Amino acid sequence: MVTERHNIASRLCRLIIKTLNEGDFGGNIIFTDIGSETRMAQQSLVLPAHVANRTLPQWLLPNLSADELRSCSRPDAICILPVGMKNGHQRDIQAVHPSRWDVNLIETKYCDDTRPEQQLARATEQHNGLKHALAQQCH
Repeated sequence: MVTERHNIASRLCRLIIKTLNEGDFGGNIIFTDIGSETRMAQQSLVLPAHVANRTLPQWLLPNLSADELRSCSRPDAICILPVGMKNGHQRDIQAVHPSRWDVNLIETKYCDDTRPEQQLARATEQHNGLKHALAQQCH
């Protein structure tokens, strides 16, 4: 049951990322952890070359060692927008200084409609270390 629910959530997350990828901010998705290329292809999702899948890119957190990067939590996706950006997109976010990044962690969870607080708390706790590392350099 847990595995089946995880697989359904993964398919849903891939659909969400596919939709985002086709929109105005698709170029701002820099990382995903939504399954293998085979599973993505089954849903007609091909990530652009600039998107890292399953391993956080070193340029995102250059102060961390490779081992520290591997041990960081990995949200389902990371989207980075320049601070204050409302419309359009930035294809090369690395050209923008990290202090001008607005980093958005995307995490898909299942929960009861009437009680989302527990899953929100779990997701928040799950990514506290990553959020702290990002806060050292980002908006």
